[in-house]
Amino acid sequence: MRSTTRLLSILGLAAFAITMARAGEKETPKPKLPFAVKVQGTGKPIVLIPGLTCSGAVWDSTVAHFKGKYECHVLTLGGFAGQPPVEGPFVDTMLKGIADYIRSKKLHKPVIVGHSLGAFMTFHLGATEPDLVGPLIAVDGLPCFAAMFMDNVTPEKLKEAEKFGQALGDAKREDFLKQQRFMVSMWLKDKAKQDLVAKWAEDSDQKTVGKAMAELMSRDLREEIAKIKTPVLLLAAPYDRKDEKTPGKIKDQLAKVRNKKVAFAPKAGHFIMFDEPEWMFKEMETFLAAAGPAPAGGKSAADLDKLKFLAGAWKGDMNGEPVEEHWTLPAGDNIMGMFRWVGKNGKTRVFELLTIHADAQGPTFRLGHFDGAFNPWKSELDKIPAFRLTEGDPSRALFSNPAADGGLKSIDYAVKEGKELHITVSFQDETRPALRFRLTKTTGGSP
Repeated sequence: MRSTTRLLSILGLAAFAITMARAGEKETPKPKLPFAVKVQGTGKPIVLIPGLTCSGAVWDSTVAHFKGKYECHVLTLGGFAGQPPVEGPFVDTMLKGIADYIRSKKLHKPVIVGHSLGAFMTFHLGATEPDLVGPLIAVDGLPCFAAMFMDNVTPEKLKEAEKFGQALGDAKREDFLKQQRFMVSMWLKDKAKQDLVAKWAEDSDQKTVGKAMAELMSRDLREEIAKIKTPVLLLAAPYDRKDEKTPGKIKDQLAKVRNKKVAFAPKAGHFIMFDEPEWMFKEMETFLAAAGPAPAGGKSAADLDKLKFLAGAWKGDMNGEPVEEHWTLPAGDNIMGMFRWVGKNGKTRVFELLTIHADAQGPTFRLGHFDGAFNPWKSELDKIPAFRLTEGDPSRALFSNPAADGGLKSIDYAVKEGKELHITVSFQDETRPALRFRLTKTTGGSP
């Protein structure tokens, strides 16, 4: 059923390939996102936004630490670290893209973590989409960057600050790279990491960097952040530790946020995730534990009841070979199922064990493949594929894969007149036609 390239090679059936080609359908292309996304881990969703010029790889150690409990959606913004630039305004385009991504992937109240420019965007997203996001974590970024360098910020002063970004974008390439290298040397202790961040800057589109900096320096969100509804954690690395006023100026920027915590890194520079990762992880864990899970909003164990239409024994065939799928009724926080495909020679081609679990982000479908001797597929020893419920009604459920891993894209279940179970398996490679199964109900579900 939910076959991968490996299964197709095992089958080696020409007739099977003909059936697939006949059933194939092209989907309407979705609008392209203004950033790249890499998804790792399982659990509650967390979106990580890097800073100016940086690759999403700036979060690698953070993902390694949290991916056991969180599904990490790591962005690399357009125009940075080798990503193609985007047209139009930078910040607003990215914010719209992130909000669209959260909605399209059905991420329920995701934690938003941003660094520097990404932290500014985290505050912005929390203020403009307060019901869309969960807890917010800003890593050395502020609602108003200009306020750290000038007193009594006015629209006129913000206009002056904007020129700094414009000058950065218009600078000679050699001067731009020298400036980036100099700033990195001030912000980061480890020489190898300095070289890495400098390389990201070198691979970034200079005009985009200038545009993003100009927009960052010309905006003041200190009043807007009063609209934020979720808890906020600001992890700061004071740029001038000798100035006793700096911590107060940083805290003052969050005066309008109702539920907040500000913590200062003991030794780190601007890249806290590189200089003091363990301190950062501990602060994040403590904050997230106190924030608690986001309200389920209906995406809880109760949602499993909507999937009871799957319950029962369903049988059919694929090219004359018997296939069957069985589902229990919901119990507790899960539904259990199994799938079996028997070849014409009477030997089992593949077993699948299936579960639908009520995770924090809603019903999540997982499946594990086994051969006829019940040995698990080697490709699934480290990670079992997970699919989130993204669409559904009383007789249909679409489970989509949030990871761009080149495998399965989605699994669509639909029951017709209570008697037939239609299963459509789609692939991330859109040149591959979908697999379609038509099974008939033989018995009712059992608890």
